Amino acid sequence: MVLDSHLYIEAYRHPAAREALSVFLDRWGARLWVSAVVELELLSGSRSPGEADRLRSGFFSPWEAAGRLEAPSAADWRTAASVQATLAGRGDIQLRTTPKSFTNDTLIASWAARRGFTVVSSNLRDFDRIRAVLPFSLVEPWP
Repeated sequence: MVLDSHLYIEAYRHPAAREALSVFLDRWGARLWVSAVVELELLSGSRSPGEADRLRSGFFSPWEAAGRLEAPSAADWRTAASVQATLAGRGDIQLRTTPKSFTNDTLIASWAARRGFTVVSSNLRDFDRIRAVLPFSLVEPWP
């Protein structure tokens, strides 16, 4: 199981989302993996070097030490490219104007599909477009 980055961002910004994430992690944390793509997104959004350092040491380092922080493989990148090319060929996306976040979602989905992980996200619009080409398990997060 892997959480999309926006769920962590919402938890950082809103106490109710933080509580929901905490409950989720208490229940499912032992089955959770973290994608290096999520690490990229969260660290890129850091507002200061100190915030980035806190994320690295307080969040990512424990997952990495546990062997549960993983980067997409070269094959995952190729799969993501193929998915995007297929979607562009259908007219579902325009590659020149597709946001980087969609590429990141495609990478997360490709990695999750190969590893047999379930993606947890409320960004169903983008992930459903990806699932139209690449089968993988997707669930909505907590209510």
